[in-house]
Amino acid sequence: MEERDTPDLPPGTDVDGMVVEARVAAGGYGTVYRARDPLTGLLLALKLIPIHRAEASARREAVLAMPFQHRNLMRLVGCGYWPSTLPRFFWLKMLYVEGRPLDAWAWEENPDAREVVGKMLGVARGLAVVHD
Repeated sequence: MEERDTPDLPPGTDVDGMVVEARVAAGGYGTVYRARDPLTGLLLALKLIPIHRAEASARREAVLAMPFQHRNLMRLVGCGYWPSTLPRFFWLKMLYVEGRPLDAWAWEENPDAREVVGKMLGVARGLAVVHD
């Protein structure tokens, strides 16, 4: 991903009413920030996707994911464009899930086969909801 595709959003930046707290991760598709709704205090995951690279995919993700409600799926609660004047990013707003990434859990805990199967069952249940 090019530098212009990863917005530098310091803590306190307002993105359509969400206040950025920290950058969580960046990848080939976009950048994820932990943010908070100052009115409700709700903790959010804010994914910013460069519109010049993946607007169609991001919009499709928003349309498909919005109705899903399952404990093994991220809950999408909103989407839009940012900044409002000459937008460069499409954003997806999801409920933030506390915890370690799956690879960090595996590395740190060295789980046995039963624990790994338990985690994978959760993934499979979420995928089943999406595919239905």
